[in-house]
Amino acid sequence: MVRSWLRASFCVLAALVFGCEKDNRESVISNSNNLVSEVATSAGNIKNRVEEFMRKKESGKDDEGAKKEIDEAVAEAKKLEETALKLQNLSSRANSLTPPTAEEKKAYLAKFQPRIITTQEELKNAHRDMKKVLTEANDKYSEAMKPLMQELSKAESAFAAIVRRK
Repeated sequence: MVRSWLRASFCVLAALVFGCEKDNRESVISNSNNLVSEVATSAGNIKNRVEEFMRKKESGKDDEGAKKEIDEAVAEAKKLEETALKLQNLSSRANSLTPPTAEEKKAYLAKFQPRIITTQEELKNAHRDMKKVLTEANDKYSEAMKPLMQELSKAESAFAAIVRRK
């Protein structure tokens, strides 16, 4: 799953740096990087909800609260899919525009590359942490985790579509 997310974010951001019209390039790059940051935030939120779910299940006292945590994690996974669709649109837009000159590429890389690298590292870490918690929860509570895992699979497919377009 992380490969699709990271590849998709890299593909979109690279296309934006290398393939947008001059007047829109900075805002599109910034917006895309913000969307990748949202993906990292969503992964962190899912991890936190699943951790709360497991605490409530393990206590045995709050099954309704545990279900609410999973429902909220599912909602966050749906948000991931929506974000992937937004990234798909930005990627398509970037690919349809006139490529920048070599000098413009250098200037945009100098300006945006540090932020892009930081955002991708945040995504990588958030996804790794989420995946670890998901694996543990799925091993213990596979039936309760099914709706979340299905939504995450849909989101992954949306991110993989970005990579396939390249």
